[in-house]
Amino acid sequence: MCISRLSQGEKRILKKLAPFLLTAILVVSIVPMVINIQMVKADTITVPDDYSTIQEAINNANAGDTIFVRAGTYYVDSVDVSKSVMLLGENKETTIIDGAGNYVLYPTVDNVTISGFTVRGGGWGIAIGTSNNLISDNIVVGGFMGGIMIDSGTGNVVASNEIAYTANTWSALFIEWASGNTLVGNILHDNKPNGIWLLLSPNNTLTGNVVTNQNFGWLWGSGIYLIDSGGCTLRNNILTGNAMNFGVTQSYLQDVDTSNLVDGKPIVYLVNASNLTVRADAGYVAAVDCKNITIQNLGLKNNRQGIVLYETDNTTIVGNTIENNWEGIFTVEGSSGLRVFHNNFVGNAYPCPMRVSEPWDNGYPSGGNYWGGASDQRGYNGTDLYSGPFQNETGSDGVGDTPYLDPYEMRFRIDRYPLMKSYRGLIDVGVVDLSAYPSVVRQGLGLNVSCKVVNYGIEPAIFNATFEANETTLTSFTDILVESRSSTVLEFVWNTSSVDVGNYTITVYLKTLENESDTSDNSLSVYAAVSNLVGDINSDGKVDMRDVSYVARRFLCLQSDPLWDPNADIDGDSRIDMKDIGTVARHFGEHYP
Repeated sequence: MCISRLSQGEKRILKKLAPFLLTAILVVSIVPMVINIQMVKADTITVPDDYSTIQEAINNANAGDTIFVRAGTYYVDSVDVSKSVMLLGENKETTIIDGAGNYVLYPTVDNVTISGFTVRGGGWGIAIGTSNNLISDNIVVGGFMGGIMIDSGTGNVVASNEIAYTANTWSALFIEWASGNTLVGNILHDNKPNGIWLLLSPNNTLTGNVVTNQNFGWLWGSGIYLIDSGGCTLRNNILTGNAMNFGVTQSYLQDVDTSNLVDGKPIVYLVNASNLTVRADAGYVAAVDCKNITIQNLGLKNNRQGIVLYETDNTTIVGNTIENNWEGIFTVEGSSGLRVFHNNFVGNAYPCPMRVSEPWDNGYPSGGNYWGGASDQRGYNGTDLYSGPFQNETGSDGVGDTPYLDPYEMRFRIDRYPLMKSYRGLIDVGVVDLSAYPSVVRQGLGLNVSCKVVNYGIEPAIFNATFEANETTLTSFTDILVESRSSTVLEFVWNTSSVDVGNYTITVYLKTLENESDTSDNSLSVYAAVSNLVGDINSDGKVDMRDVSYVARRFLCLQSDPLWDPNADIDGDSRIDMKDIGTVARHFGEHYP
């Protein structure tokens, strides 16, 4: 049922998990054998042959008995498993327990086995408050609180279950106040909101679980989330397509190796490491009690945190894209000597959730980090009109004119030199502010075209630029030098004397520089029109009341006024007055063709 929903890539990964899944199967098979050997005289009760309901069978069973439930749908409120029995379904696809209570199956004693059922409805599908139970090979669907819960028990094994489509309050597989439990080989998908949550539950083992498509937003959409649950061991877990694939908070000493994957990339969880650079394919990074760690050029996205630092000193974080995490970089008290620059923080709920003791930048002109734009929840929405170390020199430089401030306490500067676009390397030029003035020009007059080219890199650049109108070359600029962290303006006048009347797309193209990694802003377009109608302000081929009204609304405007539009200044005297309105009126009713 669940395997068919996995992609080919996930199926290949599952093949690598075969040894771990085999372990789960062995657990499922050996435990019943042990129980049968020890309980030679145990009876088998069959539902509905011996008793019509599962609860009746349990009430009349003895510890060690096996209750075999034939295929069918059994409607219950809750089933209180009050005896240490093996509760076995004939076929997990067709032996269905449909519940309405808070707990559909609720073991209230130790040493219970539940295997081979579809458990659906109710609050929790299976809720465990005892120890040494085995919950295996079940399908748990549709619980309004969650799938399987362990509350306060120890020594429980939850193996090879499928948990899906739970519209849960907490998580599909939830452990609280419980230690020494094992989750192995479970497949969780399409639950709302969370996959596996551990709360105040240390020293549990998670192996070979697959959690996909828990996607209900940042806080609600976790793959595996360990909350104040230290000392856990994680191996070969696959977390894919979740809003937050993985996260740890409050208790950070964990045993997590790189066999655990987030969207196909390894989790790198360093403990007591020093003097190393994190591997280049990491998808999540934590450093606990570490020194001299370099984290660079990584894509860290869709996790609770992109990077976690706990009691870790002298860390360099540079050139990473940290995207769509709840927290971008989470630094816990006790970490110091942190250098953070040339990173791209995009779409994170909290890019820097802790107050920093030193600015996250590399000084000027190298600059700091890109914090996302004005549309980002906590992005940088400053301007770039000035340059220099104090941002008081004329001209753009790709660095914001004001610092990026702490989103919580605006008086604290996190980044003195925030970048205006995402960092893409040492060599990077881009076009901004292309304009055509006026946007509707009378045939035979000149159209003023200008643009600004910014050098976002920290090395000087020599570039070539070509301007085109509807793919016809207008002019070119060659070998233009722009210093690092500076800008230059290119401008010319397009003579429209021999140009056909019509609409034009004017585009500027910058030739790609050697070793330039970002060319997405190497071109820019603007629209203009050439008209032979005097007074056709909106270039719709006729002079009518819309044109008269447009000019009249700007009566007495100067170039400094917010409503100024050069198209309404028909005689080009830098003011809109009765002469302009009269010109439109004299040509009222003319049209082309």
